[in-house]
Amino acid sequence: VFMSLTAGFYFGGIAGLGLIILTLTANNFAIKLLRRNWKKLHYSAYGIFFFALLHQAMMTGEYLFAFSLIAVFAVLKAVEFRKSFKLKNPRLLPSVTLCFCQGAPKYMRANLLYIIF
Repeated sequence: VFMSLTAGFYFGGIAGLGLIILTLTANNFAIKLLRRNWKKLHYSAYGIFFFALLHQAMMTGEYLFAFSLIAVFAVLKAVEFRKSFKLKNPRLLPSVTLCFCQGAPKYMRANLLYIIF
């Protein structure tokens, strides 16, 4: 077993408490009250997602499923970050994209780069 069951309960408790806090602050009054900090608080949903997946993995023993979801989520967030970063410096391309496009014909490489990023 990767970790004990009590660690799974702790991760689940952290995720549950975080979801309660996010639920209580998901209204117009909280947005006005917290102003800029409201957005920062709601970005913690990503961490809560991570803790909930760890809780699920530890309680069921299905670590591969949880870690594959985390990997897919990380790739999607990296693509989202790259799309927002693209406007600032278009010359920077990650090596993963270049490796992906190496097998494609030259006339398709530019289209693949445009679709992915």
